[in-house]
Amino acid sequence: VHYDSIHLNNSKPTITIMADTAIDEDTLWIASINVFDFNGDSVVVSMVVGPEQIDLNGSQFRWIPDDADIGMQTIILSFEVSRGGIAYDTLIVNVRNRDEAPEITFIGDTIVDEGQSYRAYFSVNDPDPADSPVILIEKIPSWCTAKNDTITGTPTEDDIGGDTLQCVVTDRSGLKDTVLNVILVKNVNDP
Repeated sequence: VHYDSIHLNNSKPTITIMADTAIDEDTLWIASINVFDFNGDSVVVSMVVGPEQIDLNGSQFRWIPDDADIGMQTIILSFEVSRGGIAYDTLIVNVRNRDEAPEITFIGDTIVDEGQSYRAYFSVNDPDPADSPVILIEKIPSWCTAKNDTITGTPTEDDIGGDTLQCVVTDRSGLKDTVLNVILVKNVNDP
C-alpha cells in the first residue's frame, strides 16, 4: 500500500453577499453574509466603509437608515482569515426617501392680559428635504392678525375670555399636521 500526502494551500474563503439593494429610510434592514472557509479557518468580517449607524455583529447587518442616509450608500467589507489573508467586497445600498408628515409647533403664550401687545408664531419642521410645507392659519382670535407664520395683536376688554387658534401645515404629498390652542385673555383691573 502506498500513501501520498496531499498538502492543501490556504485558500480564500467563499463569500456570499446579497446583490445591491434598495431599502426605505426609517425601516429596519437586516442582512446576512455567508462566509465559508474550505480550510476551516475562522473569518472575521469588518466594515471598512459605510454608515456609522450600521451594526455589524458577526456576519449580520442591522441598520435603520435615517434622512441623512437617503441616496446611494457604499459599504465595503473586509474578510480576514485567521491564518492570514484578507479579501474585500462591496455592497451598494440605495436608501429611498419615505414621505413623512411635517410637524408644526406653536411658540407663544396661551395667556395674555387685556391691553398687552401679543406676538406668537408657528415653527415648522419637515424631515423630507425636498418638501416645502405650506402653513395655513385657519382660525385666530378676532383681535389678532396673521402674516405668514406669525400672529400679532392687542386684546381689549371686549376680548376677555378664551378664543381658538388653529393652524395647519401641509406638505407636497398632502400629509399634514395641525396645532390647536386656546388663547385666554385675562381681565386687568383698570386704575
